[in-house]
Amino acid sequence: MLEQNAFALDNSPDRNRPIQDRKENLLMRALLSVYDKTGIVEFALALHVLGVELVSSGGTAKAIADAGIPVTDVAEFTGYPAMLGHRVVTLHPKVHGGILADRNDPEHQADLLTFDISTIDIVGGNLYPFDSEPSVELIDIGGPALLRAAAKNFAHVLSVVDPADYENVLRAVRAALSAEEGITGTHYGEYLARELARKAFAHTAAYDAQIVQWFDAAVLNMEGPPPTLHLAAELNSVFKYGENALQQAAEYDNGSSDALSLPRFRTIEGRPGFNNALDVHRALQTLTHIVAGWEKNFGQSDQAIAVGMKHGNACGAALDVDPVAAIRGMLVGNLTSIFGGYVMTNFVITEEVARELLHYAMPGEQRRLLDGVVAPYFTDEAVALLHRKDDRCVMIVNPVLDELTTDSLDLAPRLVPVRGATLWQENYRFVLDLGHPEIESTSPLSQKERENVVLGWAVGATSNSNTTVLARDRRLFSSGVGQMDRVGASKLAIQRFKDARDGMRVAGLSWNTLQGSAGYTDSFFPFPDGGLVLARSDVRTIFASRGSVKDGEVRAALEKQGVNFVTLPDAICRGFYGHS
Repeated sequence: MLEQNAFALDNSPDRNRPIQDRKENLLMRALLSVYDKTGIVEFALALHVLGVELVSSGGTAKAIADAGIPVTDVAEFTGYPAMLGHRVVTLHPKVHGGILADRNDPEHQADLLTFDISTIDIVGGNLYPFDSEPSVELIDIGGPALLRAAAKNFAHVLSVVDPADYENVLRAVRAALSAEEGITGTHYGEYLARELARKAFAHTAAYDAQIVQWFDAAVLNMEGPPPTLHLAAELNSVFKYGENALQQAAEYDNGSSDALSLPRFRTIEGRPGFNNALDVHRALQTLTHIVAGWEKNFGQSDQAIAVGMKHGNACGAALDVDPVAAIRGMLVGNLTSIFGGYVMTNFVITEEVARELLHYAMPGEQRRLLDGVVAPYFTDEAVALLHRKDDRCVMIVNPVLDELTTDSLDLAPRLVPVRGATLWQENYRFVLDLGHPEIESTSPLSQKERENVVLGWAVGATSNSNTTVLARDRRLFSSGVGQMDRVGASKLAIQRFKDARDGMRVAGLSWNTLQGSAGYTDSFFPFPDGGLVLARSDVRTIFASRGSVKDGEVRAALEKQGVNFVTLPDAICRGFYGHS
C-alpha cells in the first residue's frame, strides 16, 4: 500500500490546506479510467491528498483501491451496474451530464439540481491500441465518449490522456485551490485545458482512424484506393529547416509497426535534416530492392551491401561477401557525388570499414566528407573516426538492417499531397525475376549478366525517372537519372562513367572500359537511339521493357551491335519512380 507522501508534491504554501476549510463549491471530482496505467496510482494519490474525489471503473478502480486510496466505483456513482458484457459502463447521464455541464449556464445548473448530477472536473483516460489486436469487441465506445465530452467542455473540465501530463494537472489543481477558483479558473488552468483538449481529440481521432483502416482491410476486404483516407500521426522531430533554409520542416510518426519505419531509426550522433531523412528513405528503398532482387534470382540475401545516396538517388551501390570490398565498390560508383552524401549498409560499421569510407581512393591522408552513415551498428572506434566537427556526420542505427529479406520491402501505399488533394497509389512492389515466363532475350544470360541486370534494376527502379544505369561486377558503374528523355538518360550514364573513370585514374586506380557491363533503363526505348548510345560504348547487355510500336526496330538495331537485349512487357516491369 502506498503512503500518502509517496507522490512528490510541490512546495506551494497551499499544498497542505485543510480540505474542510475550502468552499464547498470548490471541491473537485475526477473520473479515471485508463488503459495505460503508468503513474495512475501515484496520480490518484496526489489528487486524493489535494481533496479531489475519485470515481473510477474496471481495472483502474481496482488498482487505485488496492493501493488503499478511497475511490467510488462508477456503478455506485450512477446507481447502475455495468451491463451488456461491459459494453455499457460510463454511458450514463450522471457521468456525461457531470462532464458536459456549463457551470455558467443557469439552465444547466437547474438540470444538475433536478436530476441530482454532480459535476466532474477532471477526466483521465486513454484508449487501448486497437491495431495491436483489432476486433469488434475492442471497439471502445464509452472511453472516446468520455474524452470527447471532457474536451468539448474544456472551458470547465480537464481531459488528460497522456501520463506525462499528470503533474501539469496537479499543478492546475493546486493553482485553482489557491485562487479559490474552478479547475480552469486560473490562467494556467485555462491554457492547460485547451492544450489537453486538443490532445484528447487527437487521441480519439487516431483511434478511430485505426478502426476505419481495419474495416477497409479486414471487414470489407477492400482492395485498391479506400473511399476515405484518415492520417493520424504524432510529431516525432522538428528539423532545423526543410529542403531550403527558409522552410520549416518536421517528421511525424504515423504509428506504423514496421521496424524499418523512419521513426524506428535511432540517431547516435548529429542531427539529421529534412533532406537527410528523404535520403535515408530512398536509400532504404534501393537497399531493400537489391536484397529482394538477389533473393529472387540467386536464392541469397546474405551479401554485404552498401548504397551511397545523394539528393534521393543512388550514386553508388555494391555487393560483396567482404564489407570492405562492398564499401570500395560503392564509392567508385561516383567519387565526386558521394562527397557530402549519405551511406547505408546492411552490415556493422567497424573501424576498418569507417577507414575505407573516409580514405579509399582519396589523395594522401585526405578525408572524404560524408554527411551521414546509416547501419545496423557502429563500433565505438568507428564513431570516433567518422566524427566531424559539430557532429556534422550524422550516424543512425537500426539493427533490423542486418536482417533484410524480401519481406523487408515497403508495401504501404504511397500518399502524395498536391494542391488541394492527396494522390494515392500502391507502393512499387515489383521484383525483377529473370525466370519470368515473359522474359525475352537475344541469348541466355550468363551468371555475371544476370547479376549486373538485377543490380541495375534495383538501383534504376528506385531512382528518379527517366533513368539509365550501368552495372558490372556487382557494383554500380554509373547512373543517368532524372532526365526528360531516355536518350538523354543514356548519354548521361555514359558521361558519368567517363567522369568516374577519369577520377579513378587520378586516384591511381584502373577502370577503363564498359565491356562486361549491363545497362538498365526504367521503361522501353521509343526509338533505337537511346539503346545505341549504350551499345556504341561497349555495353553488350541491356534490359528494358517492351511496349513501343518500334520494339522490333529497336531490337534489330541493338542485336546488330551485338547486344543481348532483354525485355519484359512494360505493364509488368516499368520502373518509373520519384515523380513526387
